Amino acid sequence: MAKPGTLAVVLGLVLFLGAFAGCAEKPAEKAEEKPTVVKKTHKARIYTVGHGGHVSVTDIEIDPRTKTARVVAGPARIRVSGYGSDKASHTVSVSKDGKILYWAALDGTITELDLRKLGLTFDKTPWGKLKQYKTFVAKDAEWKELGGSEDSLHCGSSFSPDGKLLYVSSIASGAVLVYDTQKHTKVDKIPVDAFLCLDQVTRDGNYMYAANMASGVLNKVNLKTREVVKKVDLTPHGGYFLHIGELDPMGRMLVVTAANEFKEGKPYNIPVEGATGVGDGRLIFYDTVRDEVVDSIQVPGNPHDCTWTKDGRFLICSIRHPPSDPTSSAIIVLDAKEKKLIPIKDEQSGKEVQEFDVCNSCHRDVGADLSNFVDPETQVLVNLGLLEHPEKGIALHCGIDAAWAEKVSLGCG
Repeated sequence: MAKPGTLAVVLGLVLFLGAFAGCAEKPAEKAEEKPTVVKKTHKARIYTVGHGGHVSVTDIEIDPRTKTARVVAGPARIRVSGYGSDKASHTVSVSKDGKILYWAALDGTITELDLRKLGLTFDKTPWGKLKQYKTFVAKDAEWKELGGSEDSLHCGSSFSPDGKLLYVSSIASGAVLVYDTQKHTKVDKIPVDAFLCLDQVTRDGNYMYAANMASGVLNKVNLKTREVVKKVDLTPHGGYFLHIGELDPMGRMLVVTAANEFKEGKPYNIPVEGATGVGDGRLIFYDTVRDEVVDSIQVPGNPHDCTWTKDGRFLICSIRHPPSDPTSSAIIVLDAKEKKLIPIKDEQSGKEVQEFDVCNSCHRDVGADLSNFVDPETQVLVNLGLLEHPEKGIALHCGIDAAWAEKVSLGCG
């Protein structure tokens, strides 16, 4: 008679092998191989925000085999009805399930938009079915004071690993505000450095990287002790006027956008009269394991934020003042492995571009006149004081985030 321990081992083996019943026709040695990732295109619904007080929405697809992208539908937009409908903003974050959009405004307030009620989840408006220039109106959105005047000028935002906390940076106070997404209220404030824009929490939740926009310094913050444990000067890598960015899905590589709009207090990388270095916007790649910069590459216009595809291979970035139209803002797509832009095909116009316009294509359709903002002889920007609303001034988009329609499946081999 077999011993009880032996019976337990045999039973365990039977249950273990039964788990592979779906692969029974394959040779036994196949069970030892790692699961095969079924390669698919990356389908995203992209949300970008800016100083105009609304959110631009675009459906985009990236094919990793051909290394090309295409905009399938949009841009559409989200507006908030009633008071505070046109709040200038710099950052946006979408919940991991793609159902809630967190929109922090420059005036120190924040609102949660239920994308299900707006009809923007994929079960309501399937990916690729966005109507160009359609406006989705949030009628029941409430703007809550998160920072107020003291902690205003919200610039960047990112989630804790479990998605329960949202970290929002303040340029005005140099602090990071912590917003509880379940209690819907501010629960903490972490002083870091002046002019804070980027803030990204590491995958283990122990550290946060926060950037001083004006000085070009990246701060590493221990979230347990609330102390800055390291400061990295990014200016030797072209890191002037830092904005937002994102950690890759593996939690190791941080991309930081360096718009280079101002250098030594003067306009630098924007097409205004007297500015130099136009076209020197940069993406800086920072390895959070080695704690050092590993690359810095030039991109068109003034990059302000990026979001990674789910496999960490491609970056979708928002840029201001694209060379194709300095009065607008656009999306670019970068192959992060090869460090080069990939072409974007606009399915609605049939054109292939490097920069997909997410602003002026719509603004012109509604009758916006931007002719007063570019000198016809020099092609430089003028009247830069009127930046608050893109239907009256120049379109300035900043933050970007995505909801993913793709479902990557794992097979038996």
